[in-house]
Amino acid sequence: MQKNTIHITEADFDRLERLVDGWWAQDPRTRTLLDRLQEELDRARVVDNQAVAPGCVTLGSEIMLRDLNTGELSVHRLALPNETGDSRAALSILSPVGIAVLGYGEGDEVDCETPGGRRRLRVEKVLFQPEADLRNCISP
Repeated sequence: MQKNTIHITEADFDRLERLVDGWWAQDPRTRTLLDRLQEELDRARVVDNQAVAPGCVTLGSEIMLRDLNTGELSVHRLALPNETGDSRAALSILSPVGIAVLGYGEGDEVDCETPGGRRRLRVEKVLFQPEADLRNCISP
């Protein structure tokens, strides 16, 4: 149930374009994920960093996802591959779920194919978004 347009901030778009362009991937699975990420970037509406909606999933956002097949809730932080570390909560942008949720907002449902099978997910809540946090710091 993915909508046609996703919203990506200018900063995230630039970082992700550099990631796709600079990544050398011999592994076919990684190459497939990079191609999928590029497809998402190609269809994205790029918005000013300060104009992105507070409920939109951006890099660095902490999000609550509901698995619509099981009802299970989970919390993740969307991150670049080199920022995931050992954290179980970190969700790499080069994972099927990370690519699927980028640019969507609270209440949006996405489908994605994972190594464990097809998953239907809903973005229940954006618990933290870096851009919204920055807006709160500089607002009068």
